Amino acid sequence: MLQLRSSISAIRPFKNHSNFELLNTLISSQFCAQPYLVNNINKFLSISNLLIGKHATCYYISKTAGKVFSAGETYEELRETLQRLSVQNMGGIIDYCAEGETSTEGLDNNEKAIIQSALCATEFPYPSVAVKVTALIDTALLEKLNIFIEKKLQKGNEKYIRIFNESIFDGLSKEFEEKEIERIEDCMFRLRRIANICKDKNVSMMIDAEQTFFQAAIDSFTWTLQNEYNKNSAIVLNTIQSYLKDSENKLASYLQASKEKSLSLGIKLVRGAYMREENDIALAKGIASPIHDSKEATNYAYHANTEAIFQYYKQGDRLCIASHNWLSAEFAKEKLYEKKIGRLRGGVTFGQLLGMKSMMSASLASENYAVQRYVPFGPSDKLIPYLARRAIEQSQVVGELYEQVKMIREELKIRSNSKY
Repeated sequence: MLQLRSSISAIRPFKNHSNFELLNTLISSQFCAQPYLVNNINKFLSISNLLIGKHATCYYISKTAGKVFSAGETYEELRETLQRLSVQNMGGIIDYCAEGETSTEGLDNNEKAIIQSALCATEFPYPSVAVKVTALIDTALLEKLNIFIEKKLQKGNEKYIRIFNESIFDGLSKEFEEKEIERIEDCMFRLRRIANICKDKNVSMMIDAEQTFFQAAIDSFTWTLQNEYNKNSAIVLNTIQSYLKDSENKLASYLQASKEKSLSLGIKLVRGAYMREENDIALAKGIASPIHDSKEATNYAYHANTEAIFQYYKQGDRLCIASHNWLSAEFAKEKLYEKKIGRLRGGVTFGQLLGMKSMMSASLASENYAVQRYVPFGPSDKLIPYLARRAIEQSQVVGELYEQVKMIREELKIRSNSKY
């Protein structure tokens, strides 16, 4: 591990950044390393909105933190970011940021933006698009659907077996009005239209995991798509959140169901991004948190899930090891070697968020592993919720942030000593 990290100084992961970009990344990383500032970021945003207005606040964020953690607001800026990544032998998982839409027009526009993102992805390595189901359906209706599915599937350990064997539409007429059923079907149609483009263009369609009060419904939508589009090769990828206590049970049910139906596996394996929110909700409700009680337990689950996936892995499957953990990457690399899976064309990619873990991404790419950066973009007012959450997440790994700051300073030092 020490040898791997020390070699990164020679790789210079920030060598393609301008001096301004380096300074901006340095300042943003140092900000995220201050727990007080990050924990109160939403309060600061509210104050800024009052003092200078929402438009000005969005503008300044888009020109600072937005430049570090996102690809900007336009497809032109998105292509510039993806082009830079391709020079570093990396691809992108494009995420069009859209939260809080409720109108049919707004949801349809989100669908069109995601499809345009998928088409844009085809121009670059390892083309992938991230899809949040919450961008394609009213979240209040999605939560109601989730409650309905949870009630229907409360059968102990059989819960996920049933999710992966039953239709999302079974029994809806008993609980939902006709217009609600139509809106649920509209969401399914939007997802299918996106999947059709992804299949036609061979783009990975990665369905993002979200909060647990949405997740059973999201799993049901995703499984319906996988049954339709993963028959010969994996197009649709579900996301397994290893920080959830039941992630191993869920994954085992998914692996078995895919085998029984002769489907190609499509999995993005993550730890999880909603830990604070999930714990707060559980505390308010007086119930046990769905999140593992310790970081060690989450790490164990992540590696157990990695092991389980590789036991089933075959040609035509797709797996994204989405992790900022060095040990997790090393563990997956060992499995690739053991299973004799090609580094670049075996269907396995390593994913890190744009603006974070640049050292890790550069190291993996230099060893000829397939690397993807999770690339959000969209209107600045849509990006703010995403950037706020990213800042909170990064504040939880202060040691890694200081490492990133150190690497940026080393790059600046190299440039200051250069004769050119």
